[in-house]
Amino acid sequence: MALSPVPAGPTIKSILNSIDLDKDGRVSRDEMTKMVEASGIGGGFFGGIKVSMAVDDIMNRLDTSKDGFVTMDEGRAQLISRFTTGGVPALGVIPTAAGRWFDATDTDKDGSLEHDELTGPVKAELTREGETLVDQKTDPSTSIVTYLLTGDGNGKVTKDQVLSLAKDVDTQLHTPAPKPVI
Repeated sequence: MALSPVPAGPTIKSILNSIDLDKDGRVSRDEMTKMVEASGIGGGFFGGIKVSMAVDDIMNRLDTSKDGFVTMDEGRAQLISRFTTGGVPALGVIPTAAGRWFDATDTDKDGSLEHDELTGPVKAELTREGETLVDQKTDPSTSIVTYLLTGDGNGKVTKDQVLSLAKDVDTQLHTPAPKPVI
């Protein structure tokens, strides 16, 4: 059975490419800083500290080789691991679960998730992961997630955007890796 193409919307590749400003296939600390600032974090008396803490946290999580860059493979692997903590689910399970999650999280039933609606789930995920300083990390993390999913910073994540990313993750989990050329 052939997999259907991912609809227009955020994908793992499009998210990472949007951060990779020099298009060298990897995200530097400087590029990550620009993304964090663009997400609306910063400003105020402690703005620089918030940006620095967010960038440090992201780089620590995603730069698994600790070379100062997040490659597309590192970013992809870390994002996919968020969906596969209990093993790889059957094809179609991730988008179905993402749709249910969206419907439950859209508390005002306006068809989009705004910052306030995403704060609780982000805080719960940070807590589940055993993060420290969860209260301080929740708001910046929510802003970054919103910014990356919307791509335009409008602050409203639609169900189509959530499903696009979920379908991309699902497709990548169920697509065999290319065989190396010998």
